[in-house]
Amino acid sequence: MSCRKMFGAVLYLAIAGGSLLAHDPHDPMVTVAVSPNFAQDSTALAATDYLSIKIGLRALLKTTDGGVTWSPLPGLPGTSEMWAVVFSPAYSQDQTIFVAGYGGLYKSTNQGATWTVAFSQRLANMAVSPNFASDNTLFVITAASTVYESTDGGQTFTQLALPASLDSAPTAMAVSPNFDVDGTLLLGSTSDGIFESGDGGATWDAVVPSWQSGAVNALVFSPGFSTDQTAFAATAEGVLFSTDGGVTWPFFNTGLSEISVNSITLSPNYLTDCTMWAATAVFGIFQSTNQGITWTPVAPINRELSNLTNSHYRNVAAANTAGGIVLILATYEGLWTSPSGSISWQYVDTVPTRIVTRMPISPNFANDQTLFCNTYGGGNLWSTSGGSSWFFQNTGMKLPYTGAGAISPNFAVDQTAFSATNNVLARTSNSGANWQTMQALGVLTHVRAVGISPAFATDSTVLIGTDNAAGSTYPPFVFYQGQLYPNQGLFLSVDGGNNWIPTSLGGPPIVSIAVSKGFATDRTAFAASPTGGLFKSTDGGMTWTPVPLPGAPQEIELVSLSPAFATDQNVYVALGKGGLLKSTNGGATWTTINHTSNLLVVDLQISPNYAADQTFFAATSQSGVMKSTNAGKSLIPLSGFPDVFVTALAVSPNFQNDLTVFAAGYHSIFKSQDGGSTWTDTIEPARIEESRTVDSNTQGQPPPTIAYQGNWSSNASNSASTDGFMSTATSQNTAVLNFTGTGVRWVSVTGPRQGSATILLDGVSQGTVSLTTPAPPNQYGQVVWEQQGLPCAPHTLTISATPKSNQTVTLDAFDIWINGCAGASANAQGH
Repeated sequence: MSCRKMFGAVLYLAIAGGSLLAHDPHDPMVTVAVSPNFAQDSTALAATDYLSIKIGLRALLKTTDGGVTWSPLPGLPGTSEMWAVVFSPAYSQDQTIFVAGYGGLYKSTNQGATWTVAFSQRLANMAVSPNFASDNTLFVITAASTVYESTDGGQTFTQLALPASLDSAPTAMAVSPNFDVDGTLLLGSTSDGIFESGDGGATWDAVVPSWQSGAVNALVFSPGFSTDQTAFAATAEGVLFSTDGGVTWPFFNTGLSEISVNSITLSPNYLTDCTMWAATAVFGIFQSTNQGITWTPVAPINRELSNLTNSHYRNVAAANTAGGIVLILATYEGLWTSPSGSISWQYVDTVPTRIVTRMPISPNFANDQTLFCNTYGGGNLWSTSGGSSWFFQNTGMKLPYTGAGAISPNFAVDQTAFSATNNVLARTSNSGANWQTMQALGVLTHVRAVGISPAFATDSTVLIGTDNAAGSTYPPFVFYQGQLYPNQGLFLSVDGGNNWIPTSLGGPPIVSIAVSKGFATDRTAFAASPTGGLFKSTDGGMTWTPVPLPGAPQEIELVSLSPAFATDQNVYVALGKGGLLKSTNGGATWTTINHTSNLLVVDLQISPNYAADQTFFAATSQSGVMKSTNAGKSLIPLSGFPDVFVTALAVSPNFQNDLTVFAAGYHSIFKSQDGGSTWTDTIEPARIEESRTVDSNTQGQPPPTIAYQGNWSSNASNSASTDGFMSTATSQNTAVLNFTGTGVRWVSVTGPRQGSATILLDGVSQGTVSLTTPAPPNQYGQVVWEQQGLPCAPHTLTISATPKSNQTVTLDAFDIWINGCAGASANAQGH
């Protein structure tokens, strides 16, 4: 049966749930694409916008299990926008992928393992011939509003003449499925409509005027174009539909409650099922089963839309599987999948709570084997066994999203450490067992950097850098000694963090602080700003002066000092747009380290014996862990490291003897005891706090991974993990955790008035768990149930409360593991 003759109904499925606050998403997506051979290889790619881990960086994520697990791909510039991701139509044979963006055109011929730059100009879009396997033809649209063609698979390019009446920027192209015969191309623009060529781009005809279409966002040919002469356009004014080879283009907007359409996706079975999907900017995804004649809204995503953009739903990718069509959706509010059958979007946590933002290590590591990790959603993860085992210490923390931390140089005696969230700085004086809130000058502020004086035992000096993003609700000013100061910049404490003093560096956001090891005498520190550049203080942090850097004002994301700075004056700076700079004279002059101009360095940790071994390690978002043993003359990727996306590092203070390095990758924390040659997965858990729920009141966080049914109450407690827990006194009320992994743990409160609960894992009974103890007091942070060795897959854990009279059932947190999942080897040693 042909597509024209089929008219089907659309199943509408709404997702229930409460409202989330408007937010700054931590996982915006630009586009998603599926392999032409998805039914066999289960492969898809998703390009992110800025990921809010701790600095702005981008990644290309890949799945090879149909969207269950995702991993970043190496070799792409993490600082450049990726506007288009295209699989070769012959991907199963040639393994070719193209990525077009502001970094140019990148090409891979080995499924994304390595990349080459095929075209170096900034690009806005691209299109590949459906017959690429035979004609090797592709087109690119540059950000400078030119169009180039390649007929040799991207080796060489020839500029095409544009339509004479095209005055605005070209935005989208489409290549006829019969291009080698008909030479047909479509070209869209921002404000001049649509143009068609029948001779491969030599000449063009205007087929849709600007007043009809507005901006053209996407163009699509029917796979049966040679016979049905059908093509579609997604525009700012709706969906245009041509059935005469592009001569006429009427609107088909019936059922669209919004006409700003970002993309159109045809079903992989379009010629028989007539089905297609339109992604609108705000109102979501619409489906048509009659070739676009009428449209019906499908399920919305379960996440409130951010107020930072007017374009939320980017595009849908559709692929056949044995069970039916699977959809993958890219939105500004994250990545979503819908299994075969009725459309219901399931959130993909592309920035999971296991992501580590900082990794402070004890100065007495040789004896106490202690380090802790600031995580993006799990709070503070500690080890006192050199990474052999891990445990969470969040008692007293107000939020689990920790972005900066530091350990006292006198930790062996004072047991002091600092951990910062997006509204407070917290301090522990008992090795993380309890945390106390320390608000800077009495108002909320986002602490992004912490620096401690090496002489902390005597001078009690701490520096914090704050970054209150534009448009946030943080108070813009603070009062200090009767005067008004900006609530952003660098603040100084000389009493261990109890009280804070505004410094001269008020106004620009500060995201990195480096303190000289000779601070007690040289009083020197550096501070990095993503908008203001680099600053230096030589009076203990009270006054700061700008440090000139080569080129235009630089976005600085990281500054690091040699442990021998007092004598060698070595400073390293990582640029937010890529590049690693070095100064050997305290910042007076700078050189760029070779081959780093496109390298995004996320963390840089220097050997304590740098004066002799000249060694440092760099964490990058594209090349994993890199190492230099000659003070930066060369910087080499460590081929044995099992991940490509690294966010934090720690080098043992006893590195000269133990050669120990820790590195936090996308999937796990890895440890090396041979200076980075081989690595072992430490298999750390990730914590899911009870607040990961529909009615979460924390801005910027993902949609719920825990769903509460029935009457659950939120309880504040300084004894709980991150200051709270959920509880219910009603039998059969449930808490449902959806997770992907191989292990899960329930953390709760036990006590004489705690009850019991039954547990289902993937619908199978796991028995009853009792939280009751015979005598007070309540015990917090107790592991009450755990299951390991699960297959790596999506799982559902259901806790059904069965309390007796005057009892409650409590949920404090869940811990999950992913060892054994794709990309997260249980033992990475020797890889």
